[in-house]
Amino acid sequence: MTIEYHPANFDYLAQFPDARRVVAREGESCYAAIDGSDAVLITDSGSLACLFDDEDLSSHAISVRRFSSVAKRDSYVADLLAGCRRADDTY
Repeated sequence: MTIEYHPANFDYLAQFPDARRVVAREGESCYAAIDGSDAVLITDSGSLACLFDDEDLSSHAISVRRFSSVAKRDSYVADLLAGCRRADDTY
């Protein structure tokens, strides 16, 4: 898995038009998508980033995780839903 970080204003829906929400929590949502041969999980924490003055927080408000398979991404999402990890944990 690789992780890319983007600012809160990153338009991930334009880049990943097939994105569908799979996790919704207070302050963040996660979206699953496919990008070429990668299974992608987008974590949008941008709604909270605007509440803080921390420049680092707003510049890393959206993360895009790339998995080598849908099964690996879906396993990660299952762990999120089971409460085994937070969306900002690495896998």
